[in-house]
Amino acid sequence: MESNITPEFIIRYLRSLPYPDSALLQEMEQYAQQRYIPIIQKEAAQLLRVLSQLKKPERILEIGTAIGYSALHLLAGLRPDGKLVTIEKEPEMTELAWAFLERAGKSSMVELIEDDALCALEQLGGGYDMIFMDAAKGQYQEFFDLAFPQLNAGGILISDNVLYKGYVADGTVAEHKRRTIVQRLRAYLDMLVRHPLLDTCVIPIGDGVAVSVRKWESEKYGE
Repeated sequence: MESNITPEFIIRYLRSLPYPDSALLQEMEQYAQQRYIPIIQKEAAQLLRVLSQLKKPERILEIGTAIGYSALHLLAGLRPDGKLVTIEKEPEMTELAWAFLERAGKSSMVELIEDDALCALEQLGGGYDMIFMDAAKGQYQEFFDLAFPQLNAGGILISDNVLYKGYVADGTVAEHKRRTIVQRLRAYLDMLVRHPLLDTCVIPIGDGVAVSVRKWESEKYGE
């Protein structure tokens, strides 16, 4: 859960703030760290929690469940009759996520789909108030193409890891695989900020978070 885009002294300070984390969330953070399981960084997770409580969504879509850590933050603002649909392709992760969600008493609010995200997205019906994207970085554009039509007007799209250890900003990466991911993330961010139906802000916390709001069809920029 280290950050390469924010000075270390700021990270230390932010993570020293007394956020009211539950014992279960702290356990999940330690579990992920010990087993090198990528989860959203702590300060970015708090952003998810706040955005969810501001939006008070009825339906949330999460692309990339991992162990369910980000799901628990997203659930903070879900309406009592709402539903979080989350997609994870790794059976080991879905089993862990479900166990943690049950321990949190939140499993009744969650539909966990074990499938490849692109396949699952083609089968969903849409009508989401929030979409959180935290899966394969090189496929963000493909996920977007399937997920964006399912986002309600006024809905929030949150894309994690969009600055990818800072490489997206400085571009100095030698490895071919990482260079490809950087190029695709740069193209993805360019698309987000140019999209006529989105207002987007890229926030340099965690590993970089893009927050986009879907405009109403008739809305014009700046009005």
